[in-house]
Amino acid sequence: MNKVIKRISVFMMIMMLALTATTTSVCAKNGFNQKPGSDVGFKEDKKSNGQKVKAPGGSDYGWRDTKGRVWVPDGKMHGGQEFTQMVPMIMYMKMVI
Repeated sequence: MNKVIKRISVFMMIMMLALTATTTSVCAKNGFNQKPGSDVGFKEDKKSNGQKVKAPGGSDYGWRDTKGRVWVPDGKMHGGQEFTQMVPMIMYMKMVI
């Protein structure tokens, strides 16, 4: 029984790594790793110096705005350039561009 659980755990970890690598490469090819612009309401936080920061309550990285939200690029949903806004209370809003 323990061997079966270990094999399933290893399989799940491999699948998660493969999915993450695929998503990252697709997003990079389509330009989804670019910073959002002011045309979508993004105002960059001066403290972050244009660098990506870790999103609250998640493992993703994005750009912090003046209201403390982290804009995480997300091109997986509809094929367009999108950003998920992660706020410190672990709620999120989806911005479709």
